[in-house]
Amino acid sequence: MNIIAELDVKSIQTEQHVNKEIRASDGALPIWLEVDGTPIFAWYHPASGETRHNQGIVLCNTFGSEAMLLYPAYRYSAQQWSRAGFPCLRFDYPGTGDSGGHPRDPDRLKAWLASIHCAVDSLKQIASVDEINLFGVLLGASLATQAAQERTDIRGLILWAPYLSGKNFLRAAKMQESVITANPDKLRSKRWQDGDSEAFGFLIARDFADHLQKLDLKNLNKSLVQRACVFVKDANSNEAKFATALRNNGVAVSLEERVLCDINEILDKMELPHEIIREVENWLKNDNSSSTSTSLLAKGEENSKCPFPQRVELRDDMGQRWFEQGVFLDAESCLFGVLSAPVDPTIHNNIAVILVNGGANHRVGINRNYTEWSRGWAAHGFTVLRLDVQGLGDSPARSGEQRNSLYLDSTINDIEASIQYLKRNAGAKRIVLLGLCAGAYQCLRYAVERNGLDGLVLINPLRFQKPQNAADGIQKKASYEQFADSVSFFSYAYFFANPFNWPQLIRWRRRSLNLLTGAIKRLPKTLPSLLRSKDRRIDNNQKDVLVQQLQDLARSGTDILLLCSTDETILPLLKVALSKGMKTLRRTGKFHFYEMHNTNHILAPLWSQEKAFEVISGHLDKIREQQTK
Repeated sequence: MNIIAELDVKSIQTEQHVNKEIRASDGALPIWLEVDGTPIFAWYHPASGETRHNQGIVLCNTFGSEAMLLYPAYRYSAQQWSRAGFPCLRFDYPGTGDSGGHPRDPDRLKAWLASIHCAVDSLKQIASVDEINLFGVLLGASLATQAAQERTDIRGLILWAPYLSGKNFLRAAKMQESVITANPDKLRSKRWQDGDSEAFGFLIARDFADHLQKLDLKNLNKSLVQRACVFVKDANSNEAKFATALRNNGVAVSLEERVLCDINEILDKMELPHEIIREVENWLKNDNSSSTSTSLLAKGEENSKCPFPQRVELRDDMGQRWFEQGVFLDAESCLFGVLSAPVDPTIHNNIAVILVNGGANHRVGINRNYTEWSRGWAAHGFTVLRLDVQGLGDSPARSGEQRNSLYLDSTINDIEASIQYLKRNAGAKRIVLLGLCAGAYQCLRYAVERNGLDGLVLINPLRFQKPQNAADGIQKKASYEQFADSVSFFSYAYFFANPFNWPQLIRWRRRSLNLLTGAIKRLPKTLPSLLRSKDRRIDNNQKDVLVQQLQDLARSGTDILLLCSTDETILPLLKVALSKGMKTLRRTGKFHFYEMHNTNHILAPLWSQEKAFEVISGHLDKIREQQTK
């Protein structure tokens, strides 16, 4: 199989018919646009409420980890403004998110600006509005400003903490790269070029950086926009100078110099910018010189038929074809995912792979690796669903549950609903679950509590047991402490007694002391059994929960791949837990442990994303080979 870095979308074909049932519970519509042959994934949020205004809002994304962390804020903003009567459209730039394309594609900045123009034209067409406002945060605000200079029909700009130049963004990205210390050997992607850089697992190609260097918001045209609403990043940022430059070019500027929302808090906790959303809504409604206050759309005036497809056909450079489509997996249209499946009807491997959210990130993966991986596997004949469990991404939280919660009991039902959807609608007969971090926990928990999984891929899990919560909902024990309690004294003793493990103990240093402390804590619970010379029964204090679960799964036919980074905090304890039962696991032929060096928990180094794809692809091929026997 080709490595994923070599898989680029070369062409797009769109279906003309639109399934009107593919609409979210709040009325939002997942659609595909097209820019120079590249598919652009977008969400259209139609105006609702009593008043429907003649102004729409296009939300221009930022890039990299900032875009991932701001995803809930963008989604919630579009929902709120559409409910206030302003139709909205949010989208992914080419080579980002769910859109087609690759970070290595040439003229990336030009393509991003072209996608903004496409989004503007598309929103005007689908929502029947005459005026468009552009919204953006950080680099998204910078790109929105640049795009507005290239048009004459943008009514206003809504900008929060804009980078005043592309150089400022690249400087911030370089700082991000400097904190990644998990790649001491400086391993590089197979397609690495001189001048490339990485920022928390995202490639910034040399060509893209060169073009960004020329982006400067101080060089404004006098034919920009009529009005702008600007929000500061913090008390020390220089948006005031930018606002002055806008005013000098005839723009009516509303500058909010108070820090309404701490953007670092928004990024760190993926919070929602309620204050800014309200201010923007008021600003839009107070646009007295616009046709907004006098020309209101009738409720039935929105296009009854969506002119854009909800399914696209993609092809890689090897000629392999697959389609992608946003799907709702439940009757209430709340559980959302993107399905990638082979177009060729002669491909009948009947194997479906479900990618469960890694951390609180949406379905594209922490570094967009889920999108890249799913397309590589779809091109190789697998059916792949990248899933948003409820409370994450575009799947709203259930009533009474918190958004962005990672270890909910109800997630197991989301996985079950996804499996049943794939069996009913995609011809899937064999299911493989894959997850990173919290996604790995949910995959393991489903496998343990439900039956019938054919494959299980666990990447850097941090938790193996269901959290123990007190009456107030606070966890009684951290995941490491809870896992340590489930490891028997005999596994500690077996690990320490094996001389092949001693070099690791020396390398782990302080973590080795933690293991020794854990063994000592387990000894008092084990002594009574050791002192019973006649009673050889193994009580619960001598059983290793995780090993028993993995052995049961392997014996039932589930192929398990456990992929763990060397620098994982939990890795030493995991190796202790597996040490005593590893021979039994390997004898089943169904358990495989792969340890990755020079990477971290989120597989930030680009080379490790490609390597993980290769390792997992081999695991999937093995499962497919077993099917053909």
